[in-house]
Amino acid sequence: MTLRANGQHPAAGNFRKGRQWPLRALALRSEKVAHLGYLAQARISHLIEALRSGLREVGYMEGQNLHMEYRFEHGQPKALEELAKDLAALKPDLLIAVGTPATLAAKQATSFIPVVMAPAGDPVCTGIVNSLVRPSGNITGITLYSTDPEIKRLEMAKEVLVGIRCVAVLGNARNPQAALNWDDIQPGGHALGIELRGSRRRPSFSLLCDQEGKLRSGCCSLGCGI
Repeated sequence: MTLRANGQHPAAGNFRKGRQWPLRALALRSEKVAHLGYLAQARISHLIEALRSGLREVGYMEGQNLHMEYRFEHGQPKALEELAKDLAALKPDLLIAVGTPATLAAKQATSFIPVVMAPAGDPVCTGIVNSLVRPSGNITGITLYSTDPEIKRLEMAKEVLVGIRCVAVLGNARNPQAALNWDDIQPGGHALGIELRGSRRRPSFSLLCDQEGKLRSGCCSLGCGI
């Protein structure tokens, strides 16, 4: 099942409608300071700034009527699951989870605090929600999952790198979306006559870089998905 961020999937419209209720949750406390939790594997500055910008547009300013609690897995000993529990214990009005692993950790940590995945992979196949039409529960948000970009990357690699025969695909072993992407990309590799070599590891970002070098040594190109 493919859900596109541009809403082309027939159920995407219903799923996006659910994104309105987290804002209503904040509005209930508009006269007080809103508290948001932010959970991610690593700090990605442009995503954080995009969030802050969007919140400013609807009247929420950090340090004024908004307090943000950030938790990042990279660079400290706690796993996402522990960090999600820490945030849930603070009882924020809203919990924002970046990526599929963070969203799954948030789902495990709370069943009543609204959770916004921003974004995640296929929410049904990865077990985040039961249905796109009726996601139910406390989770909503957006997904960027689509097989088309992965296939397009292979096509572009073949056009740019003449004679390419092998592509290494590096994935996050903790992200169930990585396995789905690997299955989806297989027909494209076969059709283009490209051998795909997959490797999924636990996401230590320095380890990913080391593994990238090892994979590159035996392949002409590299596809990464963490």
